[in-house]
Amino acid sequence: MREEAEALLSLPKRLGARGETVLVLPQIDSTNTELRRRLQGGALPRGQVLIAMEQSGGRGRHGNGFLSGRGGLYLSYYLPLSRPAQDCTAVTCAAGVCVLHAVARACGAHAGIKWVNDPVIDGKKICGILTERLPDPVQAPLSRLIIGIGINVSSAPFSGELALRATTLEQQGYPCALTTLAEALIRELDEMARRFEAGKEAVYFPEYRQHCVTLGKEIRILSYRGGAEKTARAVGLTEDYGLRVVFPDGAEDVLRSGEVRVRGLGGYVGEAPQGR
Repeated sequence: MREEAEALLSLPKRLGARGETVLVLPQIDSTNTELRRRLQGGALPRGQVLIAMEQSGGRGRHGNGFLSGRGGLYLSYYLPLSRPAQDCTAVTCAAGVCVLHAVARACGAHAGIKWVNDPVIDGKKICGILTERLPDPVQAPLSRLIIGIGINVSSAPFSGELALRATTLEQQGYPCALTTLAEALIRELDEMARRFEAGKEAVYFPEYRQHCVTLGKEIRILSYRGGAEKTARAVGLTEDYGLRVVFPDGAEDVLRSGEVRVRGLGGYVGEAPQGR
């Protein structure tokens, strides 16, 4: 573990000129929060990367915490775009595809994506992604985004209910050096940034759809339109990553956000709904 930590701390030097905008810290509360603080203190270059070997206050979607002990890769990426971004969904989903590419390149892992933003292996979560949009202080046509990615690489095994929903690359038989994975992920995110800036973000949609393990499955919507739980079947995706669902009574809808459980993944076993 000590050698791994030393190697990760030396990552900026290994990356040459690219490493000038990569910062590695032993510990921080949250890499996303720290990038926010640094942006408040002045401008940061596009593609600024902040990596922590451990987080004491990692954050996930909907205000959830994210376990961030030693042995994981915790990385935030600064992405300013010269055009407005209506929401963060397309960036988050594209980042999910970047994670799939990075783990495949770094350790040969074959992962899927649970809608919206959870890379999984064998139905268990290996990564969390949180994209946050910052207000632009000068009201320019600019979107300032921070993409936070936490990958469970070789941290301690999960216990209790969490063990049904989460795993690590190492537990799945894919040991991986943090530095190798970090390099691969930074390359993927740099390419993603170039494509978004050029207006070519649509290239990520077909691959996201191909690897979305939610499609064709029964799902449980934990709070449908802010109300009670409902079951449905996930039947497709809209081009802006909305999840098309069919309810047992045949009614259809498109989900834009929210927590869903997928039958057969993460310990969820339920009765298949009637209908399509």
